[in-house]
Amino acid sequence: MKKILTLFLCTILFISLNAQNNQAKYYQIKSGYLKTEYSGNTIGTRELWWDNYGAKSCELVKTTTTTKFFGMSNTKKAHAVTIRKDSKYWSINYIDKSGVKGNLDEVIEDTENMNEEGLKKMGEEMFNMLGGEKQGTETIGGYKCDVYTVMGTKTWIYKGISLKSTAKIMGINLNEMFTIFKPNTSVPASKFVVPKDIEFKDINQMKHALYDE
Repeated sequence: MKKILTLFLCTILFISLNAQNNQAKYYQIKSGYLKTEYSGNTIGTRELWWDNYGAKSCELVKTTTTTKFFGMSNTKKAHAVTIRKDSKYWSINYIDKSGVKGNLDEVIEDTENMNEEGLKKMGEEMFNMLGGEKQGTETIGGYKCDVYTVMGTKTWIYKGISLKSTAKIMGINLNEMFTIFKPNTSVPASKFVVPKDIEFKDINQMKHALYDE
């Protein structure tokens, strides 16, 4: 969870730095493909395809996570894909054949009228509030990355894309490193097609129903 939060905060920073006319670019690279491998308590792979600077993306994760507490071992498998088109997203859990969908506009509606400076300030404040620091730059596989640390994690970011991360939280090690990176390559439109054989629950409707109770 903290690793996800770290990447989210770094994403906010890069979105704010690249916001133009209130339409943010998730990445500074128009399209491409990335594959990373996990090591530590979690092993497996993550694949990312994107187009239009991340306005369209497809992320596929296949992992096995093993944790041990008081001599007892627990193993959990994950096989999931998340497709995003502008503000809409669909997440599919292939293990139990379930899915959820939502609209990011309702999540970030308080920021839609912010200008570039306002977004940048908000991102920096959140990052600093959690003790985040920029450690400088480091070249990985020929790519010069900005290096950030926050809440027990360290992330290497290249033009808005995480190429490497390490985390050690409560005795759990989680490492991620890119193995294939193809920036500015074309991506088949089929990667962004939402499967029709999955029944999706609407996260936004579920949220409103909860608030209305």
